[in-house]
Amino acid sequence: MQAYSEIVVVPNPEGLHLRVASLAAQVANRFGADVTVSMGKVRVSARSPLELLSLGARRGTRLTVTGEGADAGAAVSAIVAFFHTLSGPNGHLPKGLAVGSAG
Repeated sequence: MQAYSEIVVVPNPEGLHLRVASLAAQVANRFGADVTVSMGKVRVSARSPLELLSLGARRGTRLTVTGEGADAGAAVSAIVAFFHTLSGPNGHLPKGLAVGSAG
């Protein structure tokens, strides 16, 4: 099974807070791949907002997003793209940001 990994930097001033973690988990749950997020030696499931929160990632923290499975590349790319949406003005979540289901 091939694994895909990308590094993303937490851009928003509040870091990886509950709303961001919840939305990131929604993105991960759209895919069948096993997706994890690592900070240093700590690795958690991207499907769990609470596990993502447990990382305590602050602005500027480098996270490694890794996926394994049939749609792992797409899953990793989607999560990284989500984090890039946080790079807007002042690094805040864009107003009206909605994470839909895969279709």
